[in-house]
Amino acid sequence: MSDFQNTDCRENDRHAQYIELLMGNMDSIYRYIIAMVPRSADADDILQETSKLIWEKFEDYKTGTNFKNWALTIARYKILNYYRSNQRNKVKFSSQTIDAISDYLAAHKESDDKDLELLQECLSKLTDKDRTLIQQKYAQKITTKQLAIQFGRSVSGLYGTLARIQRALVDCVQRSLRSEGFIR
Repeated sequence: MSDFQNTDCRENDRHAQYIELLMGNMDSIYRYIIAMVPRSADADDILQETSKLIWEKFEDYKTGTNFKNWALTIARYKILNYYRSNQRNKVKFSSQTIDAISDYLAAHKESDDKDLELLQECLSKLTDKDRTLIQQKYAQKITTKQLAIQFGRSVSGLYGTLARIQRALVDCVQRSLRSEGFIR
């Protein structure tokens, strides 16, 4: 194999690693950004800029270290830059405030992970039809109107079904949290 082919393979492997790590941590990165930025459109822009900068700096990332913490640090700097460049913004956080919020989010990460784990368990207890409906509505972000057409249901009837499924999921997670001593 030529040096060119070896280099090409290593670049493809590194790109695949970047995609895998970024996609595996995208929700955490976005939750962090949205907690710090008042407008979701701005949070979306910051997420896009953060993802781009993560790729640009990916050569600096040391395989085997905590990718999420590394990526959140990059997001933090993008958020600070956002506040510096948006002086017109009524909500202003100092770097100390952003650090305090970051520390709070890190301290509560374990309970968020537990909630997510329990939600996944509760989702697995749903009927296939209900699970498919929830996944299409929230994971694939299909509108309720599109789902109603797809399932041959009225929009209002589908809203009722979604509300019932959401209630069942909340009850299931709360029961699990109670049984594990997380809430009373």
